[in-house]
Amino acid sequence: MGEIGRMGDKMKRLAYLLIVGTLFFLASGSNAFANDPPHNPASSVDCNGCHGEVLFATDPEDSDGMRDANNAVCLNCHQGAGDYHGTNAPPAANHDSDTTGSGKYTFKTYCTDCHHPHFQGDQNYYGVKPENKANWWLATGTGEFDATEIDGTTGALLSRVDYTGLLIKAGSEWEGDATLFAAKTSDGRGALFMYNKNFPYLPLQIVDLTELTATTGIIKVKGDWTGVPTMGFAIVLGQAINRNLRHANATGADILFLDHTGENSFAVNDGLGTDGNDSTRELCNDCHTLTDHWRNDPASAGFLIDDHISGANCTDCHFHDQGFKISFVDHYSFFISKSYRLYKPL
Repeated sequence: MGEIGRMGDKMKRLAYLLIVGTLFFLASGSNAFANDPPHNPASSVDCNGCHGEVLFATDPEDSDGMRDANNAVCLNCHQGAGDYHGTNAPPAANHDSDTTGSGKYTFKTYCTDCHHPHFQGDQNYYGVKPENKANWWLATGTGEFDATEIDGTTGALLSRVDYTGLLIKAGSEWEGDATLFAAKTSDGRGALFMYNKNFPYLPLQIVDLTELTATTGIIKVKGDWTGVPTMGFAIVLGQAINRNLRHANATGADILFLDHTGENSFAVNDGLGTDGNDSTRELCNDCHTLTDHWRNDPASAGFLIDDHISGANCTDCHFHDQGFKISFVDHYSFFISKSYRLYKPL
């Protein structure tokens, strides 16, 4: 590389550091976290905890040469157990031929192929008008922040919202048990609370939800938000999924991951479109090209017509901590025997 090229790289890194430093300064001393939860100070995660000195030595574009190192940073925390909080994060394993035992071909993915470490990239709160998000909410309601307390387990500062008029998405797994919002995937990993659905830019992590009646109760979120008006809140899933998956096989389609089941979830055949499925914003079929189910077909620029456990939560059988390997010998029968709530009848 010539001297001009090296100077260009240095200038790019300097500009990146200035931007990050500015965001950190704006976030410090207030509740305006630069990152969405759980990767923010409310969960005892700061910039240096992930980047450290590497931030000063690597290209911000996350070059291929650094992706293994980035994975190691993620898995340094994502090997937790028990009541997850802070850097004790749920265990995860990369989706690749080693973890799945695939005999079809050799492949590898990285954490950042699917996940954005800083934001909810798929939902892109910063680029879509609130009125276009009405069908994105898992629930809506009203209530005000009225008190703070200390979490007895984690020591985190929590704010309390006494809510009324909770309206949960019909037909969803959350309907009938709002307490699931406090443990969307596991204990300590709750859904996200948007304190103003008309200004959906600062999601907060739900730590606890207590139902008093079918529509009233108490929500606790991380941070001190007393005095901040909610003006009608919303609850969203928040799995930090990229808007466009970064794997080499990805179609480039916009991904919208709004729920564990049903439309805009892992994989669902809605029976529409010339290829039987008009929804291209789904996780499982965006990168798959050789799988038996839920694959895209690069030759026809379409998607395989598939009804295999359509609209279900794929991670009920394909566990993230096992790299999404099939976890049951006959998982089709497993679903039937367990009477799982499916989006489309078998």
